[in-house]
Amino acid sequence: MCLRTYQKEPEILEEDLIVYKQLECINDDLVSPYQRNEIILDDPIYFKWTLNVLYQTKIEQTMDKQFADWTSQKHYTNFWDDESLLSYGPGFHSYNSKDRIKKLHGDFITFECLIPKGSEVYRDETGLLVSNQLIVLKEI
Repeated sequence: MCLRTYQKEPEILEEDLIVYKQLECINDDLVSPYQRNEIILDDPIYFKWTLNVLYQTKIEQTMDKQFADWTSQKHYTNFWDDESLLSYGPGFHSYNSKDRIKKLHGDFITFECLIPKGSEVYRDETGLLVSNQLIVLKEI
């Protein structure tokens, strides 16, 4: 998954921000769709989420838009090929509102999450965010 934005520098949050994330349950583990790392056939390795734990990572710019959120391509239609758009892949992806959540294929569960004050955040034109910190709070 990748975020496409004109934003060149991260926004540093001055207060906590509530966001929303869709996760799937696999073998009783909460995992991020599209962040699965299936390295060994029949033995997938997933990033597993635990409620109320602060996770931290680095946000990195990517060179290729091909991994951009496929559910957002229709939102990006007017400017998808704009060469001034930057792509950010690694990081914690979320939605800015419950209204922005679109049904993805599969049985995903929507969670309320918190991006804590002081976090780095990039936003796109469609209501998606990528941050360097995230706490999954509760299922909604």
